[in-house]
Amino acid sequence: MSRLVVRAERLKLETLLERGDGELAYLESMSLDTLATLRDQITTVLFEGHASLFERLAGAGGIMPMKIRVIIAEKALGATLCARVAGYTPVDRAVAMAEKLHVPFMADVAIRMDPHRAKPLLERFSVSHIKAVAHELARREAVITLGPVRGRVARVRYRNRHERDGRRCRAAQCVFRQ
Repeated sequence: MSRLVVRAERLKLETLLERGDGELAYLESMSLDTLATLRDQITTVLFEGHASLFERLAGAGGIMPMKIRVIIAEKALGATLCARVAGYTPVDRAVAMAEKLHVPFMADVAIRMDPHRAKPLLERFSVSHIKAVAHELARREAVITLGPVRGRVARVRYRNRHERDGRRCRAAQCVFRQ
């Protein structure tokens, strides 16, 4: 079991560093704690080391029409930079934009996002959008990314009172089962 967990940690590192499957296989000789610490340190450097740049990019996006932002995100910035900037964008604006992105691109972004920064966004996405991205991740067999998504939304069950009240039920208003 511990060997499998170490392999999963290695896969998370490869995903984080955008390396091919097996490129970091030599790291499997390290302990799980060491790999987890290494991944945490790399995550901190990648996501927080350039926070001021990401904050400026997130702020600049607010002055453009949504359609233009989506084109720039998909054609110019790419999934990696979008994943970094999303964590510094106000949640409402990030969710509104993410729901306009093409599903394959959104799956690319999901793979590259810091899971801690993704959680508030994931809780606000429409259920249909989450399902579409989850299907794309499953098609790609991106199990490392799909795990947290599945844990939060695979068994979404609407609360009856939200349906009775006629309010739009967001993922945050749903019951999640692990």
